[in-house]
Amino acid sequence: RKTAAAGEYRIQSLYGGMESPITPSDADIATALSILQAMPQEEGSDTPLYARIDMLRASTEGGDGGLMVMEAEVIEPFLYPVQGPDWGDRMAEAIAARL
Repeated sequence: RKTAAAGEYRIQSLYGGMESPITPSDADIATALSILQAMPQEEGSDTPLYARIDMLRASTEGGDGGLMVMEAEVIEPFLYPVQGPDWGDRMAEAIAARL
């Protein structure tokens, strides 16, 4: 979860934004997977080894509290390896399995 510093709208650490770990609910994971599955793919191609679905929760005032997609990243210059436990090992295993 990324949050902006007081009085700031940008969430990047350069502007005082903070990151905190969360464990998404099964429903939130299902929402992210449904977005990934809805993305166009070439016929016969494998699903991406890595994808990041950035979402935010709709305001409870006037919204239903559901998740909204901000962006779906499948090509990312920074893969956020610090945020994932054993991320390097898991990615290496996934790549080796595809070779």
